[in-house]
Amino acid sequence: MEVVRTTATHATITISRKDLGFLKSSINEILEVLNNSQLHTRTGVTTDRAEALLRELSVICKTMDSHK
Repeated sequence: MEVVRTTATHATITISRKDLGFLKSSINEILEVLNNSQLHTRTGVTTDRAEALLRELSVICKTMDSHK
């Protein structure tokens, strides 16, 4: 992973397909074992937001896969 740019609220990065897949799998595993309350307590994120992020990562992975 390489940091391209950061601001107080955003970071622009480049990430390998392998690392992106790992991130996606990690979020998926977390969603399988933690309920909404546990997830929010441990991360400050709701299940809805984690699921939305997982969907966004899936779209990115599919787009990357289409370049093969």
